[in-house]
Amino acid sequence: DDKNISIYDFSENGFTEIAFNCRSDGKSKGNPLILDKRIRQAIEYAMDKQKIIDMVYEGEGEIGTTMIPISQKLYHYNPTVDELRKFSPEKSKEILEKADYIDRDGDGIRENERGKKLKFKLLLRSDNVMEIKAGQMIKGYLKDVGIETDIETLDDGALTDRIYDNSDFDMFIWGWGGDVDPSTLLRVLTTSQIDNLNDSFYSNPEYDKIVNKQASIMDFDERQNYVYEAQKVLYEDLPYIILMYEKELQLVRKDRLKGLKPTVNGAIFYADTPFNYLNVSTVDAQPAVEKETTKSESHSFVLYTVGGIALIGVITMVLKKKKKSKDEWQ
Repeated sequence: DDKNISIYDFSENGFTEIAFNCRSDGKSKGNPLILDKRIRQAIEYAMDKQKIIDMVYEGEGEIGTTMIPISQKLYHYNPTVDELRKFSPEKSKEILEKADYIDRDGDGIRENERGKKLKFKLLLRSDNVMEIKAGQMIKGYLKDVGIETDIETLDDGALTDRIYDNSDFDMFIWGWGGDVDPSTLLRVLTTSQIDNLNDSFYSNPEYDKIVNKQASIMDFDERQNYVYEAQKVLYEDLPYIILMYEKELQLVRKDRLKGLKPTVNGAIFYADTPFNYLNVSTVDAQPAVEKETTKSESHSFVLYTVGGIALIGVITMVLKKKKKSKDEWQ
């Protein structure tokens, strides 16, 4: 209520996801049924993402869909009406029935023809109360369509060990932070990043080729199409369910600072652009730069800094695993 404080509410450059164990080389200790993308798609249909956002995150988020967040407006792909998987328990059950996952013994849990049950381990981070609440809601949604979920809570270090040491999981909730360039997030799920950034162990040669191709294209429209295509592949294969794009709040004392303006995604600071750092001044001083960054200039800034991003890319990605212990990743 302070008239001297400006509040900026914007979508963060990142997402919260449900990751699936897509490891298919025989080294996984997860339930092999999760390798069936029809099950993963049925799981997405079964969840009411908006209700999770409203009840767990107090409405501070937007429904997630594709890998590049909505804050990267130029590269975010919006699924078409036919592609979009909206909340529909009926559709979830239909997919499972057609795939012959049926409750054969009447215990409320579906099985395949060999009696292997749709029973999955969902790992949650013990220090994140919101993700635990979200996991509990997801467990309820999946039960409604005949899928059983065993929830385990672990600290970040133990969760990392479970993921990378022996792939002893079926699903977990975590998140990623993005960068000014879409390659940062797209690269996460490439085959070359298995046992490194690729915590889903997903591999698709077609996807790898698209990601490598888009990184070298200088024409914006052509590159945008490739980035869209990469997101379409992931949305179909579904190694991640993008649960939500969280919102952030930033507060500014307008009685002390001037020259600050929302950037393309609405952020003031940590916005992947130097505009506000160059223009901010105290109320009794003149800003160093008068000109506001335009959309085209912002895009040019991205192109001109590709070399710099490449140099710091390793450090950036080390710190980008959202909500993860920075000390651990360092």
